[in-house]
Amino acid sequence: MKIALCIPHNYPEFQKPFIMSLFGVISSFYLHRNGEDTLNILVQNAGPIDFMRERLVESAIKQNSDLILFLDTDMDFPPDIINKMVGHFRTYENIEAVTGIYTWKNPPFMPHVYPKLTENGKFTIGALFPLDKLFDVEGAGLGCAMLKTDLFKKTPQPWFKMELGDKGITMGEDLFFFKKAKPVMICDPSISCGHFTENRIDINSYLSYNEYINQNGEIKGTEEQIKIASDEHCKNVSRLKS
Repeated sequence: MKIALCIPHNYPEFQKPFIMSLFGVISSFYLHRNGEDTLNILVQNAGPIDFMRERLVESAIKQNSDLILFLDTDMDFPPDIINKMVGHFRTYENIEAVTGIYTWKNPPFMPHVYPKLTENGKFTIGALFPLDKLFDVEGAGLGCAMLKTDLFKKTPQPWFKMELGDKGITMGEDLFFFKKAKPVMICDPSISCGHFTENRIDINSYLSYNEYINQNGEIKGTEEQIKIASDEHCKNVSRLKS
C-alpha cells in the first residue's frame, strides 16, 4: 500500500517530543513494513487547520496514495502506529478509517472519540468504551487517524470546514468531515497518543482526573462529567484549533 503521512503544522516551531516521536514512527515503519508498502511524508504549514487538511488530502490523492495518516504536531505516537493501522485495514477489509486515542488537553481530559452521530447532527461524547479491544466509532479527532483515499474520492469537497455559530466554533473540521463522509471506522485504544501543552496528556490523565472506571474495564463518565464535557465542548474545540 502507498501511505501518505500528512502533517498539518501551524505552530511557530516543531516541538521536540513530536520530532522524536516521528523519528520512531518512521523507523518502526521501515523496520517492520510489508515489502509492498511505501511511505511519503507531506507537510502543510500555512493557513487554518481545515485549509491545511484539505490541501494535504488533495496532494495525497494526486500521488495515488491508498491511505492517508494524519499526525498532529502537538502530539506523540506509539512507534508502531503505521504498522498497526495498516494491519487493521488488511484484516478488516470493510473499514474505511482507523483512529488511535488521545484526549483533550484540558480537564476533564475527555477522549477524542465519538461513538455515535445522533439524529440532530451532533456526536455523542466517548464516555463508555473498552480499553483492551477494538470498538466502532462514528467520529474522532484527526490527530492520529488513518483513512482510505477512496473515502475522499466519493465525498464531495470541502472535506474539512470549521462550523461557526454565534459563540464561536460549534464543530471542528475533523467532526465536520466524519459527519459528512460517515465512514466505517474503528478505534484501537492500544494506539494511545499524547497531547501536549507543557505536559503530556493522555488517556491516563482522564482516568486519574475522573477516578472512575467500571468493573468491566470500560470507561464510564458520570452525569456530571458528561455535562461538563457537553458544556465545554465548543470552548475546548475553539481553544484547541486556535
